[in-house]
Amino acid sequence: MDFSIHNEAGKQGKRGLKTKELKAQFSKIRTPESAGYERTSVVSEDKISNALKIIKHSVKKWLKVDYVLADSWFI
Repeated sequence: MDFSIHNEAGKQGKRGLKTKELKAQFSKIRTPESAGYERTSVVSEDKISNALKIIKHSVKKWLKVDYVLADSWFI
């Protein structure tokens, strides 16, 4: 019922990109009131914390499930 996109730094801190690709990445200053600001903050969170947040949000909204299914990236 929810999803998240992640951009974790990884072992070398380059997010799987070359130095040239990192410099070419698009960046934009967003205001804290915008939805884009919230989404970019979620992108940099670790997967476990974000998964727990999604599950807590679902339970809070009275979603009753028997199991949680995650993509292979999570394991």
